[in-house]
Amino acid sequence: MMIVKRLYVVLMVMLPSVNISAAISLSSAIEHVAKVHGVTISYSPTLTDTISVQSMPKGVSVDDDLSALLVSTDLNYKKANDEFYYLWKDKSKIRMRKAREAEERERMARARIEEFQRQKAISQRIIPKPGQMLFPRNEFAGDMEIKANVPVIVEHEEPSRPHFALKTNALLLATTSPNLAFEVAVGDRFSVELPVSVNFWLLGNASLQHVALFPALKYWLGNEPFSSDYVGVYVGYVNYDFGNIDMFGDNIGRYRYDGNLYSAGVLYGHRFNLSRHFALEAEIGMGYVYLKHDYSNTNGFKHKFSLTRLALNACYTF
Repeated sequence: MMIVKRLYVVLMVMLPSVNISAAISLSSAIEHVAKVHGVTISYSPTLTDTISVQSMPKGVSVDDDLSALLVSTDLNYKKANDEFYYLWKDKSKIRMRKAREAEERERMARARIEEFQRQKAISQRIIPKPGQMLFPRNEFAGDMEIKANVPVIVEHEEPSRPHFALKTNALLLATTSPNLAFEVAVGDRFSVELPVSVNFWLLGNASLQHVALFPALKYWLGNEPFSSDYVGVYVGYVNYDFGNIDMFGDNIGRYRYDGNLYSAGVLYGHRFNLSRHFALEAEIGMGYVYLKHDYSNTNGFKHKFSLTRLALNACYTF
């Protein structure tokens, strides 16, 4: 019993110093990288759960860790912004892997042929010269097919850039006005937007009713639509019936206006990309306004240049 106890103590002392390496799933390693660096990494478990790595990355940087994890896989990664990365199946890496496998199969086939030649030469007591074929090519064919090296054309598959966006203006929502805008990219740097806003709010003699359309053409100052800053032009139309609301001042508090607004001008905006699909936009516009309405049983119209657009948009891009 004393010998057994001493052996147990020796094992307990030695085990902490033993380096036991075990395979870790790629999914676990990716989650570890995301947690260490405080970023979001999007990936498909069906692609990563079957892949194992020998150790967790050292945590130098997100790019270094992902490069080390994916170097021997068919996957690659893309950086959407400083806090969001995503993985995809890289066809160029698949082609390169298949090319390497074909070269390895060819090397193994040639090695088997050379071994067959060597064994045959030994059996016939013939010493072959280097590179000499001792039998016809079709004598040792079987099911083997040796293919010549074919140059591999490497194509980089980039994730598709977004082409559409849905957005709503939080400032209009604060006035109980439902609104929605649809935007589509129409070129390398242009997009077209159609915002629609409505309100049917009516309480006694107070009214905040309107239907508004403000289509716009935008030019993005970045490399592509939905990137960062943009400038643009717009036209606008509003059919409105509002007034008798004290909180908007004396005129609107005492009168009720029923008419139409026509506008055209320029705008500027900045987009804050939160992830691949979600973003915030701040926008301001200035332009010419023509109003024609009835108020207090009197017809009136007005021309002016003023602030015409103000938006804080929540966006979903796809």
